[in-house]
Amino acid sequence: MPDRHDTPIDPATGGALWRLFVAVFPDEAALDAMAPMDRWLNRINSHRIIPRAQRHLTLAFVGDIDPLRLPSLQSTLTQTADRFSPFQTPFSGVTAFPSLRTPRVIAVAVDRTETLGAFMRSSLQSVARIAPTDTVLRDLDRDLQPHITTARTRRSSRARMIDLNSAPTLPGSLLVRRISLVRSQLSPTGPVYQSIAEIPLQNLASRQING
Repeated sequence: MPDRHDTPIDPATGGALWRLFVAVFPDEAALDAMAPMDRWLNRINSHRIIPRAQRHLTLAFVGDIDPLRLPSLQSTLTQTADRFSPFQTPFSGVTAFPSLRTPRVIAVAVDRTETLGAFMRSSLQSVARIAPTDTVLRDLDRDLQPHITTARTRRSSRARMIDLNSAPTLPGSLLVRRISLVRSQLSPTGPVYQSIAEIPLQNLASRQING
């Protein structure tokens, strides 16, 4: 039986599938603003801290799809990016999943402003047109809470070691300037991310001005 690190195969074509997600990666200023949370988590030592380079706000988890869909996926995401100017949205504290009582995942909550909500919805709808996977269709029916995961643990006993009431205040914000289409490859040491496309907001307007 193949283990979970093997590359999935499309049963219809026999070709290897790519595990993809669409995200916004925080800039250095936003990552620096998370430093008090990292120090707090290090003191408690109950969760594995996510490396800075892997932290992101997920717009759509696509799952495993045929890489031949990538050009169409990039094209529809570009159409979404062209409808939005770069914008900023503040952090709104610390959150946890699956619950605040058993926080196996610790995250920075991002304020779901009107602009961010519309941007997330539009991005998810764009992905659904090209890759209507179960996860994408499920998320279309949910009121997703924007967040940036900073730490994880698989053990409920360790999760209960942490008191979220003692979490530090985070005055930072997320600057949204581009959509990232990312391939995630699972390995024994964790996921390895490869950027497939970086799509700037209002790129079409820039091309028209420069053209």
